[in-house]
Amino acid sequence: MRQLEELYPHLKEKELALGATSTIGTTVGELDLTTVVTALQALSGEMVLEKVIDTLLRMVIEQAGAQRGLLILSRDEDQRVEAEASTVGDIIVVRLQASAWG
Repeated sequence: MRQLEELYPHLKEKELALGATSTIGTTVGELDLTTVVTALQALSGEMVLEKVIDTLLRMVIEQAGAQRGLLILSRDEDQRVEAEASTVGDIIVVRLQASAWG
């Protein structure tokens, strides 16, 4: 998030004007402590990497009120989408790239 803010500062407004359809208005440094603790508790019980990613993406989508979220990892000079979460009605579907975790 910080890297995106640095690379594309023009996309970040000085003051966020939250309207009726806005879902999140905090920066990375202002995350709700309760959210962080809840995420850490959920992830601490997971031992399988695929399940950790699934749990994390679900929590991020729910917390942000987003319809779609991506896990993008850097490998060498490349960035690749390694997992995607999206909403289908009230259900969150997480898809992992088979090549990344197989």
